[in-house]
Amino acid sequence: MQTNYIKNIFYLCLSLVFILLVISQLHFLNPGSIGLKKVDILADVRKDTIQKINKKLKFKNKKDSTQDLDFILFEDFSEKHNGIKNFAIAIKKIKSDKQKVRIGFFGDSFIEGDMLTSDIRDSLQYKYGGSGVGFVPITSTVAGFRGTVLHEFKNFETYSIVGKRSVNVNLGISGTCDIPLADNFLNYTMPFRNKTYDHFTQANLFYSNKSDDSLKFNYSLNDSFIKCILPPSKSINSFTIMSKYARTLKLIFDANSKLQLYGVSFENNEGVYLDNFGMRGNSGIGLGYVNNNIYSDFNQKQDYKLIVLQYGLNALSENDTNTSWYMRSMNITIQNLKRAFPNATILLVSVSDRSTKINGNFVTIPNLPNFVNMQRNLAIHNQIMFWNMYEAMGGEGTMVDWVKAKKPLANKDYTHLTFRGGKKLAILFCKALMSEVNNNDKKK
Repeated sequence: MQTNYIKNIFYLCLSLVFILLVISQLHFLNPGSIGLKKVDILADVRKDTIQKINKKLKFKNKKDSTQDLDFILFEDFSEKHNGIKNFAIAIKKIKSDKQKVRIGFFGDSFIEGDMLTSDIRDSLQYKYGGSGVGFVPITSTVAGFRGTVLHEFKNFETYSIVGKRSVNVNLGISGTCDIPLADNFLNYTMPFRNKTYDHFTQANLFYSNKSDDSLKFNYSLNDSFIKCILPPSKSINSFTIMSKYARTLKLIFDANSKLQLYGVSFENNEGVYLDNFGMRGNSGIGLGYVNNNIYSDFNQKQDYKLIVLQYGLNALSENDTNTSWYMRSMNITIQNLKRAFPNATILLVSVSDRSTKINGNFVTIPNLPNFVNMQRNLAIHNQIMFWNMYEAMGGEGTMVDWVKAKKPLANKDYTHLTFRGGKKLAILFCKALMSEVNNNDKKK
């Protein structure tokens, strides 16, 4: 009797399996009003097979390859579709060649205070080595906001692409230049909270001395100051300060209008170094105020392998849909940068999502998708790489969601990120960048 009971249970289970298999194939019995859901009891088995197929097809078709990705890929509009090549080769040779690979990240207030860029730097240095915050200007309007370096200064006359300019002052790669006045001082301290920034063994001071004589300056890594001189230099020059281990650098300069100071780069061993060249109020057009020879001089010293251009917030208009003026100006800027950094990958990053209030509700600025499309056309025209940051964030309405998140990812100006939001976006950026680097290896 017990045997018959077991047989009945077995046949009942077998019947249920058969019925479920039949239902899973009857797509035409899925009326919209009923909402019958397709059942696939072999999903786990098929999943393994699909993953193997997708693995073989990965990157062969750009549209297909993005279907299962949780990030937006870069678009490569270079002539031979190998725009990432130089950067990819350099980053793969870091260990074997004991070299430093540098990234220049140009942007507006979206990256001020090392927002977004610090997390990109952290990720790349963790993967490829290197420790140090990289380039820091002499003065900064957001020094108190930046947590990756503690920055104090006094008595410098500052010139910049969004402020005071002079025909006698050459702006540097960061868009600034500082002239030392009487009783000046400049202090940089590496914070304890991040082990990749908590010390440095090398600090490079960038300057130009337009006088006919050497000029004096003093620096201190500990308690006592060391007296040094900066020889005449019509072009960009650098003074290297070495140490076994240092956390603080103090500098004092003789007041002289012929001494033009640009910044200090803090570094350690070989690896990746990302320089934040963010400036509030810069639409990107302001990069044209820097002489192209200055860019070339810096590149000879630093040898940048990747130049990132993140702009648009200061050019996007809520009412004016005409973007041709911006496209013309940025086209000239990009062409100049391509000449100044001939061996670097150039990546144009679109404007992020941004919201405005319409009829009492915050919504994505209606003209924003059109502006992003214009930036994409800029990349196509100049044959460089492009990353749609607007779509990477999530597209229309993302900024509202990020502001209203339980742990906000964006500020209530519906324009700028929080540091938490910067970290999330940095992850998406690094995934796209590493995808390109790995894809380059497969091409080889």
